[in-house]
Amino acid sequence: MLLGGGGSFSAGGPGKGMYSRLYLRVLNEYPQVHSISAFNNIYNNTGIFGIQVTT
Repeated sequence: MLLGGGGSFSAGGPGKGMYSRLYLRVLNEYPQVHSISAFNNIYNNTGIFGIQVTT
């Protein structure tokens, strides 16, 4: 995970409260953002990358 979704991701393992620097930077710079996560899926001939933001 690049950003780490708020409730389940932390650098110290689930529930440790140590979020990634990128995740914290986005939350601190944009106070209207409540949660943010990035995802990617790779298939045989294509792939998808996305960012989900909750305000």
